[in-house]
Amino acid sequence: MSNSPRPRAATSPPTEVRYHALTFSPDGSHIYYVALTKDAPFLRTLYRVSVLGGPAKKLIEGVETAVSFSPDGARIVFRRSLSESRRSVLIVANRDGGGEREVASIRYPEMFYDPAWSPDGRVIACAAGNPEGIESMYVVAVSAGDWTMRKFSTQAWQWVGQTAWLADSNNLVMVAADRTTAPRQVCRLTYPGGEARKVTNDANVYNRLSLGAESGVLAALQVKQVSNVWVMPAGDPGQAKQITFGAGGYRGGISWTPGGKLVYDSEAGSAKTISVMDADGSNPQQLTGDMDGGVKVGSATASPDSRYIVFVSYQTGERHVWRMNIDGGNPVQLTNGSGEDDPYFSPDGRWVYYTKIERGGADRPVIGRVSIDGGALEELTDEFTAYPAVSPDGKLIACLRAEGPGDFPWQLAVYPSAGGRPLKVFPQSVSAQYIRWTPDGRGLTYTENPVAGASKILVQPLDGGETVQLAEFGTDRVFGLDWSRDGKRLAYVRGLWTTNVVLIRDFK
Repeated sequence: MSNSPRPRAATSPPTEVRYHALTFSPDGSHIYYVALTKDAPFLRTLYRVSVLGGPAKKLIEGVETAVSFSPDGARIVFRRSLSESRRSVLIVANRDGGGEREVASIRYPEMFYDPAWSPDGRVIACAAGNPEGIESMYVVAVSAGDWTMRKFSTQAWQWVGQTAWLADSNNLVMVAADRTTAPRQVCRLTYPGGEARKVTNDANVYNRLSLGAESGVLAALQVKQVSNVWVMPAGDPGQAKQITFGAGGYRGGISWTPGGKLVYDSEAGSAKTISVMDADGSNPQQLTGDMDGGVKVGSATASPDSRYIVFVSYQTGERHVWRMNIDGGNPVQLTNGSGEDDPYFSPDGRWVYYTKIERGGADRPVIGRVSIDGGALEELTDEFTAYPAVSPDGKLIACLRAEGPGDFPWQLAVYPSAGGRPLKVFPQSVSAQYIRWTPDGRGLTYTENPVAGASKILVQPLDGGETVQLAEFGTDRVFGLDWSRDGKRLAYVRGLWTTNVVLIRDFK
């Protein structure tokens, strides 16, 4: 008889669920995980299941991160967003989900990330700050017992994600980027001194990490977008053709020029660039060489008169909308507010619409516009709105709208192009970041990359009719799309995120 162990039972029954943030209980008997379901795609809920299998038990709703256990395994800590009070909070609860207590709080747009309870039980460490700001993230320590919070990292970061303690409770490892143009790396942070040094220093992008039981082995997750550009004839998805065949370099932003070329957000090594190519994928040419120098650029959109490309650049350290000639020459900054993104031209080429980025605790993302020649910035909405697209006749703006931050879902909405209250809000919740009007102006084309199931390109008729599906993809995601000026072709960026686990030994 074989002495090999029998296969374990499935830990939870198959269902249309996206699983996040798996954590073993300290005694190894249970797995705690956060899940999104098809029925509640915006409500993250904590479940517990035995490692031996059996039904999962629902514990707590509104759990947005992996849980971290106290050393004795009796309590857990996690993050939650409180939209009505515009706060991000840390919650401590019993391991069975009872006894919730708010122990730390910061106001939007700052937020907490994944908390980590120290092995000695005295401190909860957590990344905090505004990831959309200029190097405005940091690491805090919350004292277990009196629950006082203080910042202890000595430098500001552009982004800080997951943290994990070493066994000595005097050091942490974390995934972080120290500036906008730097890839996310694994770093070590001393406690309580807060001094940081890099464990990795390469061109790869790291997303998550996990420490071995004795803190001698670190597993880090590398992520990479692998995508290409496809072109589909209008109304005939079966004739879609892939026009590029690289292993990457196509980030999502894509825009047709009036002359039938494609401007797109590209990569050159680790640099984020903007390029142009012919409609069949030939003759690619990088346009932002003079601005590269480690500066991130993207969200490129060509003007209706073939004169300009507008785009977003971090040239000044903050996201602003810029303009350059169609050949990439003469870059000019158009906006200089608190931060602007997602530029889109009016049909006459006179205006550039954009998303004003949320900054202060009482601020919110709204739609604005600026003249193509620069000048005063004009706010057009006073609600949570983003990702504008102007109708072919120039009279309407389509965008995403939400009732507030946090767990309020985004919905498609239509506003007057001069601003004001919404003329129409469609009932379905959407996760799109690219909206394009159909060439006849009678519908809104958008993408859905659902928590479960296939990604789709959809059209919502403006008159409120049933949503029409243009295309469906199996495992691929859709990162961006745009209609040609004559309405005969739809270009889209399609692909997936690949992951690779890297083991780092003796990094201490």
